Amino acid sequence: MTYHPDMKAQPSNAEVNTRLRARAQDRTLIDQAAELMGAMLYADAITFQKVMDWIDAPATQCETAGMKRLLRA
Repeated sequence: MTYHPDMKAQPSNAEVNTRLRARAQDRTLIDQAAELMGAMLYADAITFQKVMDWIDAPATQCETAGMKRLLRA
């Protein structure tokens, strides 16, 4: 994913139409990340599919360990 420099203004939620098949907790996480970044992202179809495949896959041992460290922090 890359930052799209032409998208400087952040539209209100009413102006945004995003179509994405995701679990409710994934949608919440995506919304939180977007709010924290304060920027819009652009991903081509191949990159987008790679991200969706990663989200759907079980966490690796390394990812699980990282999540546990974050929870303890």
